[in-house]
Amino acid sequence: LPTHLHTDFSNTSANSPSPHANCRLIFFQQLPVMGRGPKRSALRSLSCRHLLPLLAVTPVQSACTAEWLARFSGGWPNDLDVGLYWFGANDSHEKAKDGDRRSNFYDPTKPTLIFFHGWSGQGDGWATSCTRVTTSCTEELCPGASGLMLMDKWVTAGWNVGFFYWDQFSDESCIRDAEQKIYFDRDGNGIRWKSYDPYQHTVAWRDHIEEDIYSVSDICAREMGRAMKDYKGLEVRFVGHSIGAQLAVRCAAQLHRAEHPAAPARLALLEPYFSKHHLGLFRCLGEDLAKERMSTESGLEDYAAVQTADTVEHLLHHKGVVTEVYKSSALTEVSEFGEVNSALDKYATLVEYQPNWCSSLTMWAELDLAHFKCRHDAIVPVYFMGFAQAPRPISSLRFVPQTVSKRSTVLLCPTPSASCWDEHLASWIRRQQLLSGHQKWTQIAGMETVDPMDDEFKLSPDIEETEVAGAGAANQEIEVETLPRSMRRPGVTGGLIEVIGMHLIPLTLGAGVAVVILMVLLIKQSCETEVDEDAESDSGLNGDDNEECSSLVGAREIDLKRRPSSARKNA
Repeated sequence: LPTHLHTDFSNTSANSPSPHANCRLIFFQQLPVMGRGPKRSALRSLSCRHLLPLLAVTPVQSACTAEWLARFSGGWPNDLDVGLYWFGANDSHEKAKDGDRRSNFYDPTKPTLIFFHGWSGQGDGWATSCTRVTTSCTEELCPGASGLMLMDKWVTAGWNVGFFYWDQFSDESCIRDAEQKIYFDRDGNGIRWKSYDPYQHTVAWRDHIEEDIYSVSDICAREMGRAMKDYKGLEVRFVGHSIGAQLAVRCAAQLHRAEHPAAPARLALLEPYFSKHHLGLFRCLGEDLAKERMSTESGLEDYAAVQTADTVEHLLHHKGVVTEVYKSSALTEVSEFGEVNSALDKYATLVEYQPNWCSSLTMWAELDLAHFKCRHDAIVPVYFMGFAQAPRPISSLRFVPQTVSKRSTVLLCPTPSASCWDEHLASWIRRQQLLSGHQKWTQIAGMETVDPMDDEFKLSPDIEETEVAGAGAANQEIEVETLPRSMRRPGVTGGLIEVIGMHLIPLTLGAGVAVVILMVLLIKQSCETEVDEDAESDSGLNGDDNEECSSLVGAREIDLKRRPSSARKNA
């Protein structure tokens, strides 16, 4: 991702500071409080001759083959191709059709997922390498499973899968410039987009001017409206990654404002990134120097973050739209890299992943510079693969509720994921609001593999902590009955096992009944054996003993004394 640091130092004059000094100045201005103690000392000891190899991006082999270009319509990337593509199994796809023409991969009666990619200006940009994300996973994001079809399980389950491509607009060297296009046309003379001729190897910048179109969000709402005007399905879910999360929220708001049938009921924001105007790691500093606009007004400041949080809150309270947020890198968790946007977390579920499988360095995860891109992108395959798997368990539950519905949120959706139901996410969000936005899930197991199956999370504050703090009403939102401390019983560590354990109670009672029956049978056998032995020794049983034994086993009264020995043995 951060490639600007090595691009402008080759022409440094003899009288100018060394490239390493420039890099140290640029880089550490952005990280004034990243480290404490040993970490901070380690940071200061690094020079650009250490950082530049880490930040350099490996050249991407051109994918501009005739076969690849033929998969996308409209002469892309030389001509503008923006809009929705429908995907089927095995990464097959076609562009959504307008009007009454229907795509082979779209059924208006099926649930629908729309994915919005993020910034496409890394390196030399997607256009010049003819790059587009599809449903096929790469080796970097799916180690050992390159080519894994991320969306086939969705398609098999009866979902429409669409990708909204806006890569020629987001292909800016500075991420901030791409981000601004989501909201407005900065200069008022059209929305800039990148054209690349793969045969002449030439790049050109053009302006998109269209009536009533003032932002990429306007284009998105129009394209969705055309492609899904006849939608009759039960659910539309928007999934946005990086700054694409902002576009997903903005486009959703416009569709709801128009009361369009394709307006989504659920938003999944994967690593939602909000830039800062001074963030040199995204090459914006070099752009500012070139254009002589170093003022604080050169960026969006917190506009995008505030707008997104306010929109999510409005959609939740007025349209019932539920939002899930997933973070997996320092880009969204550390304020020096961007707006953390804690206000957004108050109206959504927040899950923090630790994709350590991205890293091969022995560096602290939050500053793993060589693997920023992998960590930032890792949540995309993790979320999509989670659709076909049960939600991951929580290990932080301290007790098992004595009474809980089998449809309880804490049982069926212990950790938010793609497979959770909307109503369960809504329950967690209500708990989040009662806890003033302090609820989150943190990954504690499964960090070394991309497969979500071995993941485990800690919920904080957990259920017991919430009750001790006097906020037990929050637990009722996830259908966990608040119990007196004396009635709680310790759970077995293992997340979901703690909750499922309550279903073992009927089995335990049944086992207890079986033990009682067995004891009765043993008593009966003991009584009869004792009677038989006494009879054979001519000592016999008196009447009282006979009645006592009969009453114990619940059998009819038998006068064993009057029977011959052979009859007693048969009995």
